[in-house]
Amino acid sequence: MSDEEVIIKKPNVLGDERHIHPSFGMLSFNRISGGSPYLYGSSIKHRDKIQLVLKRGEYDRGLHQNWYFGKEELFEVEMSYTQFVELITHMNMGDGVPVTLKRIQGEKMPECPYHNPLDIHRREFEEHLDDVYSESKDLINRVTELFKTKKTFNKKEQQEVLNMLHKISMNIGTNQSFQMSQFNEQMEKTVAESKGEVEAFVQHKMYQIAQQALVKNPEAILESPIEVPQIDDGSSKKKLKKVSNTDDSEV
Repeated sequence: MSDEEVIIKKPNVLGDERHIHPSFGMLSFNRISGGSPYLYGSSIKHRDKIQLVLKRGEYDRGLHQNWYFGKEELFEVEMSYTQFVELITHMNMGDGVPVTLKRIQGEKMPECPYHNPLDIHRREFEEHLDDVYSESKDLINRVTELFKTKKTFNKKEQQEVLNMLHKISMNIGTNQSFQMSQFNEQMEKTVAESKGEVEAFVQHKMYQIAQQALVKNPEAILESPIEVPQIDDGSSKKKLKKVSNTDDSEV
């Protein structure tokens, strides 16, 4: 493709000129449903997702304006509603937000694998317990050996035993507390993702219901009165009390 802008003189519906250049692109966000429920960087399954599509762009010049449209698709990605919110609200932070690649220049990507975070934390915790048990067993064997061969321990042997005890204490105490905090953080993230999925589902259903109502009876909806609440800021004058004139002679 040439680095120069190409202008093709070709009469068509939208105009007489078509403009082409390598830097022209069209980017779109779409709400989609269905497909694979697994998304990269998400701990739950998703029915409703956000789709981002980037295409090469061209435009026609006609009727004294530009008509933009997309051509070749460069890539397509999907993300959850939570990931979409993080994407537009957390700019200039790290490498960005995890998204799931679906197509790159027309080539379909394999389906994203899914790993249950609860199973991952359970496996890691079991491995941690196995390590603590192994270290405790090594300590028992080492102390048993020293008891059998020596009546007293020198400073080096005493320090060796103390180091092994300290390591076990760290694994049971500090490291286990850290694992628990990481587990709680993951569960909070999963709850937030679940809330986003429910909100997306409700929003999608409300949108469908509104569309169906507009199709069935558009006039009734458009003619429905819109009530605007009156806000009394206290600046309006109080209404004067009407007094009936019972005595004509009284002024």
